[in-house]
Formats: sequence, structure tokens, C-alpha cells
Amino acid sequence: MYKSIRMLFLAVTYPVLTQAQTAAVATGTVGGIAIDSIRGGYLKNATITITGSELRVKTDTLGRFMFTSLPEGRYSFRLSHPLLDTVGIGVLTQPLRVNHADTTRLILSVPSPATVARRRCSNTERAIGEAALVGTVTYADSDLPAPSAEVVVAWTDFAVASKSVNKTAQRRFGRTHSDGTYIVCGIPADLQTGIIAYSGADSTAEIPVTFANGLVIQSFHIPSAVSSELSDTAGGSRVAIFGKITDEKGAAIEGARVAIDADNAATTSDSNGEFRLTGVRSGTRSISVRKIGYAASDAIVDLSSQRPNEANIKLSAVTQMLPTVNVSAIRDVGLQRVGFTERKRTATGTFF
Repeated sequence: MYKSIRMLFLAVTYPVLTQAQTAAVATGTVGGIAIDSIRGGYLKNATITITGSELRVKTDTLGRFMFTSLPEGRYSFRLSHPLLDTVGIGVLTQPLRVNHADTTRLILSVPSPATVARRRCSNTERAIGEAALVGTVTYADSDLPAPSAEVVVAWTDFAVASKSVNKTAQRRFGRTHSDGTYIVCGIPADLQTGIIAYSGADSTAEIPVTFANGLVIQSFHIPSAVSSELSDTAGGSRVAIFGKITDEKGAAIEGARVAIDADNAATTSDSNGEFRLTGVRSGTRSISVRKIGYAASDAIVDLSSQRPNEANIKLSAVTQMLPTVNVSAIRDVGLQRVGFTERKRTATGTFF
């Protein structure tokens, strides 16, 4: 009889323990949005991780994310994205309280261009120029980081003296780390110039940029150190690029000159506007398109031996307007009245 009472007691107390466990795992929801303060708009395909756990979600095309069924407690959230890896900045929130049956709203933002430059550059560097250049240099044929490459920003300053104009060549450079990232500091915010990357004897095309935003993010690709099946001994990996030249309405343009001048490679588009350019180096290159009657076009392309290289370029028609020509003449009324002008027009000989 004692044992039966004992078993009945356990059966009665079991539901009480279950309720206590249920209360302990009361859950809430955290939803939010990730914003790209550098390029503007939403940050899509970013990873949001709860620190100290394996819980993570991806943002959608509008930067939205959501965690559901989170037990009550305090959580920190980490924002991860290739953009943040490139600029060398991390985003981690302070611990946030999640309550039972509540939905907590969270906004995660990539730091502004000014903030990135301020965090990554020293006060001495920022004193000579508040803008910065960051990015990566990778091998075009493998997408692996290119360590020890050099990125250069160069320009000329002009100073007007009392009787002369003095020119001073300026140069800023940054060397890539083992992960291929680089940073160049001390750049004037009002500068418009070209930037270029070097690795050994090879270099990329010069890319025009403006630093008005305070921060420029630019990636470069250079030929791989290990040659591929398309390589030659003189210039590394050689590839082909194809595409189509059209006008603003999509009509094919025949006879346009398509060239990568740095490699002495040129061709012309056919009757369908199509072209194929061979024998060019892989990496970041500048392709130029010229056709009489159209505005010149230059495009930066990233070429690789490991994927098709296509560039479709539109040209804008240009209407050449000649300046107005004014022709004026003053008639000699006196000579005309006595018939001199008419005789000179119809007769031969010398007139005085």
C-alpha cells in the first residue's frame, strides 16, 4: 500500500515539473534590417550571427532578417559581409534583451565612409588628406589573394606663386596583406585621379575615381603567379574577350574599333556589332571603343582564363555642330554708280 501511494505522488508532481520547464524556455523574436551606409541602400546577402551560438540568418534583397523562437535572455548580434571584410571593419551590437512573446526591432548599419576612414587611418595621415582608398587585389585566374601587391594613387598639385606656377608630384601607396586587402590613406577629399595596382612586372589598367565621398572601395585583378594552359612566357595568362557594340536603341554598330591598347590588341565589330579580341592579358584591363559619329567609350573589365569574358558596350551618337559663320560685305556704292564694278566683273585687263 505504501508503494502505491508513492507512485501516485510521483504521477501528480510530474505535470508541475513540465510547466516549470515550459516557463523556462519562453521565447521571443528579433527582426531587423541591415543598411549599407557606404554605397547606399540595403545590405543584401549579409550574415547575421548570434554570438556564442551557431544561430545565423541571411538578409534578403531588402536587407531584412529575423530570428524566431529565441529563449528569453540577452544576445549580441554580429553583422558579416564581404564589404566589411574589405574595409576591415566589424559590426557587433551591445547585448540586447529578448523578452517572452515580444518582437524586438534591430537596425544594423555598415559604418559611414567618414567613420571607416577615421578608424583605419592615423591622425597624421588624415591631417594631409581625409579620404581613403580600400579594397582587395586577387589573382585573376584563381581568385586567390595577391600578397605584396602595391596600389598607387598619384596626382600633381599646382601652387601659384607671384611669377610662376609650381608643380609638386604627389604619391600615396598601400601594400596588400596576406589576405589581399589594402588601404591607402592621406588622400585629399576633392581629388579626381586614376589608381593602379602593381605586382612584380605586371600592372592593371588605370581606373578613374573621385574621392568626394571620403572613401573609395576598389578591387583589382592581376594575372596569376602560376601560369595556366593559356599562358605564354612573355606576359602571363592570355585570354580572349568577346561582346557586342550597339547604339542607345540597341541597334548593332558595324566597324567600331575595339582595343586594349596596353596589349596592342585591336579588332573591329562586324555587321552584327559583334567582336572578338584575342591575345590580351588576364586581370583588370581597360577596353576602348571608337567609331566616327559616336562618343568614345572606355570600360574597365576583369578578364580571367577560368571563365568567359564578355563585354557589351553601348555608344552614344554625337551630332557635330559647326560654329555659326557670319559673312559680311560693304558695297562700294560710288564705283557701282559709275559702272566701274560692272566693267571689272565682265571685262578683262587690270583695273585701277
